[in-house]
Amino acid sequence: MSRNTSRLAGTLSVSPGSFILAKCELTATNGTVIDIKQLISEITITESIYMASIDADLMIIDAVNLLEELKLNGDEKIELLIKRKELDTKDDEKHKHTFYISEILDFSRTIPGTATYTMRCISKHAYINNTLTLNESKEGTIGKIIKDICISNLRINAAELDIQESTHKNIKCIIPKLRPLAAIKWLNSNAYTSAGAPLYFFETLASGVKYKSYEDFAASTDISTYNHTPVLDEKIGSKEYFKEASRRVRKISSDFNLSKYISISEVLLPLLLVLLIYLLRFINLKQKNSSMMWKGLVL
Repeated sequence: MSRNTSRLAGTLSVSPGSFILAKCELTATNGTVIDIKQLISEITITESIYMASIDADLMIIDAVNLLEELKLNGDEKIELLIKRKELDTKDDEKHKHTFYISEILDFSRTIPGTATYTMRCISKHAYINNTLTLNESKEGTIGKIIKDICISNLRINAAELDIQESTHKNIKCIIPKLRPLAAIKWLNSNAYTSAGAPLYFFETLASGVKYKSYEDFAASTDISTYNHTPVLDEKIGSKEYFKEASRRVRKISSDFNLSKYISISEVLLPLLLVLLIYLLRFINLKQKNSSMMWKGLVL
């Protein structure tokens, strides 16, 4: 039986955050395989062009003593399958990925007989990365060297790779006892295209591991136009709502910490308070100067 979110109309997703957790199988170090999807209360998957691997945080509500029974300590494999059918287009969307538990965080036992904790998981190549150290010479373009590390050392299937090999100039180098991902980061710090554009090594849940330049991003077609608005206009459950919600900017990461939760009043009130303080000081100083001038005229 699959695990669904509450915002589903049959098998159709009412909101972009709706999904069906079809499978979440954990393989313990002793070979035991168990489906833990009914224990998961929340899944957070993070991907970024600045991250060499996607991360997944699985929040577990454990009432079956899973942690002690399987002696979980990290290194266990998790097979994850998430499905969704979009309300507006009726298109099926599936994401299947293999993770490995890197650590178990935030363990607590707030209710007798029930434990809560978070499994932080990483992709298979990031897990393999922690078992290897490279100390060898390489020759070719930096893109070609990175692709060779991905296939030979990190054991990534070539079909899941999208590597730009035509980086500027051929090089000869000696990798000085670095982990594969650290070596890729070191190589990429010296990589650029013939036009001088930087390159990024990252992974996406939908299309695997990529090595792309800024030029590729700039030349790619727009996927959609997104809006930063605190309120949605359409009624939940409609096709228009799904389309509007899927194109909504939920949060902006910046030095100003702007997000949908910060209102204009929260930004302007402190600024107006500072301006008011400076205005009162200016008025007070002007009154003192007028008083001194008046006294000078009397004398």
